[in-house]
Amino acid sequence: MKKTVFLLLSLVCAVAACAQKTLSESEKAAFLQRLKTVSATATSIESRFVETRHVEALQSDVKASGRFYYAAPDKMALHYDDPAGDLLCVNGEDLLMVNGGRRMQTNVRQNPSARGLQRLLLACMRGDIAAMGFGRKTGQITAVETDDHYQLTLVWENSASNPYRSVVLCYQKADLSLISLRMNEKNGNFAVYMFSGTRTGQPVDAARFDIRH
Repeated sequence: MKKTVFLLLSLVCAVAACAQKTLSESEKAAFLQRLKTVSATATSIESRFVETRHVEALQSDVKASGRFYYAAPDKMALHYDDPAGDLLCVNGEDLLMVNGGRRMQTNVRQNPSARGLQRLLLACMRGDIAAMGFGRKTGQITAVETDDHYQLTLVWENSASNPYRSVVLCYQKADLSLISLRMNEKNGNFAVYMFSGTRTGQPVDAARFDIRH
């Protein structure tokens, strides 16, 4: 199953099927600036998502799906249809997770792990790579261009405070909408999110981001 997830992600990003080009440093810098500029115009995002979580210790994958919502500058939520009732919600500095009926709510200022997750997810939506803590001394960024997509791979230097080893982002070339996100943890676990039917600039009900949900 783990191999299947790798293959699906590769197909969606069209890296294996299309001619690809690794961007030079100047081309990469130009792309990152364009990505940040375009993403900043997206006041809201709504899409379907399919999530695949891999647990390395068990060599097993768990799939889930639902609807994704984002409202600039600091609100996002994953409302799960399967399993129904599960939720991941970020509202400013508050983060709420509901898993199997169990609630975990925290203020990210008091929880470094939750703050790292909040910064990562919001930065992906904003297209703001610098907000992920990247710089010459903190990690490496590579960018690949294909016929239809851009793929960014972000690899962090080893850090005890950061559970992630790398992140892979795939953007539709036509409008720079995010179509897949893969977060690789140091322990071998990973999560892949595939987005489809994306709409931007449409009003999103504030209740979607209610952490008292």
